Amino acid sequence: MSDSISDLEAVPLLGPARDGLRARLDPLLGSFDAVSSGRALLVKAELAMASGALAEASTDVVRAGKQLEGQPPWEMLAGLLAARILNRTMNRQEAASLLEEIRPKLDLANPTILVALRMTEGELALDRGDHGTARRAFETVLPLAGDDTDAHEKLQALFCLGFLAQSRQDIAGAVAWLGQARALAAAHGDNRKEAEAAFSEANHRISLGEVEAGLALLDRVAEGDLPPLLRPMALFVLAQHDLKKGDAPTALRRALAGARAGAAVANAGWFANGTILAAEAQRRMGQVPAALKTLEAGESVLRGRGEQKMADLLVQTREDMTTD
Repeated sequence: MSDSISDLEAVPLLGPARDGLRARLDPLLGSFDAVSSGRALLVKAELAMASGALAEASTDVVRAGKQLEGQPPWEMLAGLLAARILNRTMNRQEAASLLEEIRPKLDLANPTILVALRMTEGELALDRGDHGTARRAFETVLPLAGDDTDAHEKLQALFCLGFLAQSRQDIAGAVAWLGQARALAAAHGDNRKEAEAAFSEANHRISLGEVEAGLALLDRVAEGDLPPLLRPMALFVLAQHDLKKGDAPTALRRALAGARAGAAVANAGWFANGTILAAEAQRRMGQVPAALKTLEAGESVLRGRGEQKMADLLVQTREDMTTD
């Protein structure tokens, strides 16, 4: 039996359920009536926004808005999503104007509308620096959004609340929000979001002096589902602490993995940091010639990529090592 549009709208936009929804949605778009097709485009736009494909999200939400004109509540949901996409594409004044235009038409007795409104208000406030309004909006979302259909909105609110707590130096508060985010992502099998939350929570725990708890979290995600841009940072932190504990072989393995991860995302700084830390681990193991070769090889890679300053840093490290 084919999926109904209501079935598709009920799928949580997290983890395997979200990934499966993409495969279910596309073949059905041409088989719906105009209103159901508009609702499907709205789901498609949400998926695109969640994955960072903002151009695609913008196109889909405009098409959805046209097909859902005069069809509450979906017309209003399309308008709120359009405002969020405008804000994320740096069209903040347009986003604010659109929100104020549609606000009087919103049925605030509808929980889905209210969640979408508070998320829109929170994101717009956050990006204009109004942290108080943003915090109140996101806190309102938590009891309204369930742990199923609206779980992705609840998760986003938790991440934002963690950031807001950090910005006012409430590190313990940030840990609490991010811990909730990690648990919610784990419950939905969203390994990537769970790893993102764990990475931030771990660094905050380390800064609070909860070093072992923080390192245990980093250790779980550093070489797994952590986003590529975060992996070299996590591996570097772990390798540093391995060296502090006197475990140079483990530090070497992680530092080299961090250097490779830095190279994979074309981040010369993290490649250089990992290479220098790997060489230091080799030096502490009594393998000075190998350490010098590691630095020389790293320098060659950096010069090949036109990263002269980072290459010079490795040259200086090599010279310092030979004079020790």
